[in-house]
Amino acid sequence: VINFFLFFFFLPYRMDCLISFLDSWQDCYNIGYQLCQALIGFGRGDWAGVGLGSGIQKLFYLPENHTDFIFSVLAEELGLIGAISIILLYFFLVWRTFSIGRIAESAKN
Repeated sequence: VINFFLFFFFLPYRMDCLISFLDSWQDCYNIGYQLCQALIGFGRGDWAGVGLGSGIQKLFYLPENHTDFIFSVLAEELGLIGAISIILLYFFLVWRTFSIGRIAESAKN
């Protein structure tokens, strides 16, 4: 636990990132910019989304959208229904992986 606090204490930019994550709207135009834009993308998506390929956050506002915040781009384009569907697909993939592993273990493979 002490190492965790020292990790943030000796490098101040890490503490700024942590504080920005906890309240990104406090400094929305500086260190919290990317997180605020991701949340705006989620909000723009609404229930059904704006359509696949029709999101504007990835074009003008969200830097590094293809790596860090790809889920917010997906939520903007597919909406809450699409975002929940993706989460359910991940749960299905993990469940299926463990069930295949259990079958392989019982067959001693």
